[in-house]
Amino acid sequence: MRHCITMTLAALLVLPAPEARSGAAPPAATAAALQKYSPTTQTLAWMFHYAEAPEPAKTPYAFLTLSKAGSLRDPEQAGVYLGFLAGVLNREGAHADKLLVQLTILPHEDQWILVRALAYSGLSDWKDLMRRLERHIPGRSGMIAAYLDGSSPVLNEIELEDAKPSNWDKMKDLVTFSTPEQPPHKPTFESNSDLLDTLWGFYFATGDVIPIARLVALLPWSKDRESVAKLTIGNMAAYTLAENASRSAALLAMLKAMEKKQPEEVAPVLKEVVRAADTVDTGYLRKQAVASIEELKLRGPNSSRNMAMWGQVGEGALSLGCLGAALTGAGAAIGIPCVVGGALTSAGLKAVAQP
Repeated sequence: MRHCITMTLAALLVLPAPEARSGAAPPAATAAALQKYSPTTQTLAWMFHYAEAPEPAKTPYAFLTLSKAGSLRDPEQAGVYLGFLAGVLNREGAHADKLLVQLTILPHEDQWILVRALAYSGLSDWKDLMRRLERHIPGRSGMIAAYLDGSSPVLNEIELEDAKPSNWDKMKDLVTFSTPEQPPHKPTFESNSDLLDTLWGFYFATGDVIPIARLVALLPWSKDRESVAKLTIGNMAAYTLAENASRSAALLAMLKAMEKKQPEEVAPVLKEVVRAADTVDTGYLRKQAVASIEELKLRGPNSSRNMAMWGQVGEGALSLGCLGAALTGAGAAIGIPCVVGGALTSAGLKAVAQP
């Protein structure tokens, strides 16, 4: 049975690889290793410290644990796991193919994460690896084709915000009474808040500055007064950066180094984040975020006092961005829930708005 975690991983065939790829496959699973990483909370803690002490051989066991717990079924709730796996593949480089094939033990409903993680990995030969991976998971050929032909963007190609129609396009549609053709959906940070968690997962696996730089680029949104989605995402980026930096000397040093070369719209917000982390006063950022979100909820955007705009938050704009802090245990400590699914959205927003 493919759900059987005790299956020997070393027995799986590896992807055909060029001569440059070498090295022994990770060792087979042991009862002790599986037991050690079976609880999801321990798996998350292991992920958080992975960059300090990489253990790629344990990655298949961790993801089998997450799969068994149902944590990979919904992509909107699995952003941190996606980013983490992408980061692990990035670090593995020449050995990434062997790790991927060991992970094909995951059930079909969870194999999406292998495809997207490889596309997001930043590996120079990811397309070659993707074609070979397709032989092992033919049921995901449609998803694989979308990444290979470019219709689905890789992580470093994803734009921050949705493309807005020009005034000319709006006027043309009004004059001609035509319905504008909708382009194929492409994710953006504005419409896909789980991408914040993907960046955090990549950072936890690699300790790399690039995902942190993209989170920092979102900080001006914490001052936005037109879009609830941007305001919420910007505040979650600020809060998770500060909270995690208050617990990680390496991350705090990284943010301080970045302070010196930021555009004027980013610099003051990053300064606030660094100060909150340095003084371990992240509660200030939380109160500030709650106040600004509450104001926009009550009064609507500056340009249009329209309460319908509150619907822009969507199912995950608030909740999914809190996983970065949740991995450190901060989410529960401050009372911010990781809301999952549309049924819990309103309750989650109400809970966060409490003083």
